[in-house]
Amino acid sequence: MYSVLDLYTENLSRNLITTFTYNKQGQMIESDWTKSDSTYKYNRIVHFRNRKGRRTKDKVFNKNNKHLKTVTFKYEFDDKNNWIIMKHYEKRQLTKAIYREIENYE
Repeated sequence: MYSVLDLYTENLSRNLITTFTYNKQGQMIESDWTKSDSTYKYNRIVHFRNRKGRRTKDKVFNKNNKHLKTVTFKYEFDDKNNWIIMKHYEKRQLTKAIYREIENYE
């Protein structure tokens, strides 16, 4: 497991420090950030993955480490086992769907 620190200025007025933590397979398992603006809603997201490395769940926390929400992910795949639809659910309600088109070359 290792972490990467990313520091940059957002909108030239606020500093944003982000730390990404990765597992041995190089997959992000946590993102943690702070802002000078105390109204920033989320501070940390823990990413859960299945054996194939796909995100299955995110747990979102505020700056006081209070759990705010859990987002679960469901996938639909093409005939080559690429995910083409990733659905986000909060409290069993669909909140977002990401569609992607993959062009295969042979």
